Amino acid sequence: MILSNVGLIPPARQCQFCGSNMRIKKDKHWFWMCTRRVDGVKCNRGKKSLRDGTIFNGAMLSTQTILTILWHYVHHLSEAQLQCAQYTSISDKNRSSIVKWYKFARTVCTDWIKDPSISPKLGGYGKIVEFDGKRMRGGYLL
Repeated sequence: MILSNVGLIPPARQCQFCGSNMRIKKDKHWFWMCTRRVDGVKCNRGKKSLRDGTIFNGAMLSTQTILTILWHYVHHLSEAQLQCAQYTSISDKNRSSIVKWYKFARTVCTDWIKDPSISPKLGGYGKIVEFDGKRMRGGYLL
């Protein structure tokens, strides 16, 4: 699955009852299901939504709609929220969903940028480095 390749859903999940690896199945929706057999008897008790434990958990919008909103956010289109509402067929009453997902994406990006393990140190101790017109000392913005 492509979503598991980019880390949006886990590549595997264990059954909470027998500890076996669950498999992805589809009925009306995608879900994890335990298919382990012990002495000819299926476990089948372990069943979880594919969205469980992901950013999609509890969302009222479809996964495809959420991915479309995030695509619009990433590509910074002019009047992105308006275009996004048109592409996803979200009405004016529900436009707050787009705003909430944009805010979520901004928060994720901001947290990632602020993570010191990700941001590289530029220069060295006591050295001043110019970066986009802002002063940095030792790799941190002043």
